[in-house]
Amino acid sequence: MAQVSFNTLQMVLVCGNYNSGKSVLAAKYFPGFKRVNHNEIRRFIKTMTEHGQDWSASDYDPEMEHLVKRIETVIIHHHLERHERVIIDNTCINRESRKKYLQEARARKLAIGCVFIDVPVSELLERNRKRTETERVPERILSMLHAKMELPSTEEGFDLVKIIRET
Repeated sequence: MAQVSFNTLQMVLVCGNYNSGKSVLAAKYFPGFKRVNHNEIRRFIKTMTEHGQDWSASDYDPEMEHLVKRIETVIIHHHLERHERVIIDNTCINRESRKKYLQEARARKLAIGCVFIDVPVSELLERNRKRTETERVPERILSMLHAKMELPSTEEGFDLVKIIRET
C-alpha cells in the first residue's frame, strides 16, 4: 500500500478550540482544498436573512445549528461528488464531533486525515482577549471546550493524524 500523506487525502479535518489557528493553518497548508467552516455558514445565513447584517460570536444560536449542519453536509457532498478535496475547518474537539466526518469518508471509501491544534487554555484566553469585541468567544465556552477535549488518533478511524502542540 502506498504511504499516506496529507497531500494524498480527499478529506482533512483541521480541529482545535476557538483561537487555536485552524483557519490560518488550513489556508497555509491546504490551499487547493475546498474549505467548509461552521462560522462561515453562520455568517452567510445571518447576512442573507437579516439584510446584510454581520454575524458575530455573540449571535450564536443553538437553534440554528441543525440548519448549519445540514448546509455543511450539502456543501461537503457537493465537493466530494466532484472529486474535489475538502478541508473541514471546525472545532471537532472530541470523538463524537468527528464521527460524522469519518462515517462520510468511509461510506465513500475515502482516506481521511486529522490535524489537531492543541493550545493551552491560558493561551486561547489571551488570544481571545486580543480579538475585537464582535470576534470574541465567551471565555466560558473556550474553557468548557478545552475541558471536553479528546485528542484524535488513528484508532478512531483516521488514516493519518497530526497533533500540533502550541505553547
